[in-house]
Amino acid sequence: MRNAMLYYKQISNPIFLMIFRQGIIQLLNIFMTIFMARSLNVSEYGYYVAILFTLSLCVIFSGSYLVSGIIKTDSKFDYRSFASFNHLIVISIAALVAIMLTISFLIFRFDERILFIIIIGILSIYIGSFQAVPTALMEKSIQFSNIAIIEILQALVFAATAILLVINKLEIYLPLSLLIRSILGALVSQFIYPSLPRISRLDRKLWGLFYFGIRNQSSQLISISKDSLMPIIIGSRFGSSMYGQMSWAQTAATYPAMFMAILQRYYFPIFSSMNDEHDKSHNFREILWLNNIIIAPISLILLVFSKSIVLNIFGDQWLASMNAFYIFWVANLFIASSVPCMSYLMASGRDELQIKFAVLWAILSWVVGLILIQYMGPIGFAITNLVIQLTNIFLFLIVRGKIRGNFFRTIGSAWLTAVPLLAFAVILNFCFSSLELVPLLLILFILLITHVIFITFTCRTRIRKVLNLLRGKQ
Repeated sequence: MRNAMLYYKQISNPIFLMIFRQGIIQLLNIFMTIFMARSLNVSEYGYYVAILFTLSLCVIFSGSYLVSGIIKTDSKFDYRSFASFNHLIVISIAALVAIMLTISFLIFRFDERILFIIIIGILSIYIGSFQAVPTALMEKSIQFSNIAIIEILQALVFAATAILLVINKLEIYLPLSLLIRSILGALVSQFIYPSLPRISRLDRKLWGLFYFGIRNQSSQLISISKDSLMPIIIGSRFGSSMYGQMSWAQTAATYPAMFMAILQRYYFPIFSSMNDEHDKSHNFREILWLNNIIIAPISLILLVFSKSIVLNIFGDQWLASMNAFYIFWVANLFIASSVPCMSYLMASGRDELQIKFAVLWAILSWVVGLILIQYMGPIGFAITNLVIQLTNIFLFLIVRGKIRGNFFRTIGSAWLTAVPLLAFAVILNFCFSSLELVPLLLILFILLITHVIFITFTCRTRIRKVLNLLRGKQ
């Protein structure tokens, strides 16, 4: 019985649960990418990508970032009043977006399918605002088990609805999966943490929290504005099929790094709870090493066996996007470190850097991106992304000046452990250039298992330290 309780405490660790959540959702995303790539033509896949983009808009505009300041306080206050102010802002934003997009539709007369996405997106934003405050309360109290369950359920419902619509040749109604996802999340979240809006005077102490949330929200809005420009440019100049190819290349190439990006939601609360700078610096280096040592082997294997993976899993229609794939892949080298870096700086009182970097990336995207796409075509989108990733070096230099220990040595040591794996992968790919699906999966499995065993023996002391950190033993 005692062993069972210890096992339960181990697997209920918040970081483990968030990794488990991310693993399930990423596997589901991979399945959906493969299913949609094989079931839809390139133009229809571009429509599906537009729906995924709208999903990211729904997450941002529903106020989840606006109420993030709740995480920084230990005081008790009226969350329902807090929620009412959040709803007022969300409704205002949704109304403004609806007016702007309606005017744009009347002027430019774009595809009616896009109008349907817009209508469903606005409804999803409002319904999703009922989930924002309960989710922030769960993050504040480190109840990531509830968050994981809710978001896994949302992902399953979204995927199941989309698959049923595609199977029944009802692709035009795919945006309905967004609405059903939002309704489910709002209902379950309100059941766990009831916080329906109530009109009352907002406590003066909460304005500081909203100020933090507004800056966080602003950086996300700037980021999404940056990302929304490229689909419009590529789609208008080269067609939705070309944007579908670029979007697929970016998604497939950066899967390893994006797998770990979700843990930023945990890093920020855990860094914020630390008052001792030495402990914060030490734990940051361990998390930095953890991110890189997980991403390194997966991203290197993806790079080496990229063509075999594309042919056997996605289909040969995507081979035309391989040049963009290789350029987008470089992002794995930077995102693995930039995510914990930004969380560390926000928890250390430098949250203004998030907006500054968001503005910098937006300017580079709008200026450099427009120029490169104009003269180089769609591949300019991938090169622009590479330029943006290179600016993370400035972020790394800022963090290096604040922590104790060698920042770049921590990153380098994680990637060096994957060098033997890289060598074996290159040899196997050279010897077996044409692989069928089953032999390919077998080789990938053997390589990863061998690497895990190698890391376990060569880095067991550091692994023990990281496991202690994951279990809350700082």
